[in-house]
Amino acid sequence: MRFEINAMPKTYKITRRAFLRRLNPVIREALRASTDVIVIDIRESLMLETHQDLTDTSLKQSLIYLEYLGIMTYSEYEYVLNTPVTKNEV
Repeated sequence: MRFEINAMPKTYKITRRAFLRRLNPVIREALRASTDVIVIDIRESLMLETHQDLTDTSLKQSLIYLEYLGIMTYSEYEYVLNTPVTKNEV
């Protein structure tokens, strides 16, 4: 049986800071500059949580909305939600 040195139990919750790091600077700036009331709500919701659950339906719908507006692409959506969580992000 082989063990990875950095192996950790599979988790889907990451810190707010780690989540925001997954968003590129252009997306973060667009979130800050947006006057869209739904984007403002998304931004405020993100700031209220200390951890983000990457399996949360509300989070996924929020990212889909950002994709719909052109703030992020589908590949960025996939990166944010499907990149394996590292021990530094927990």
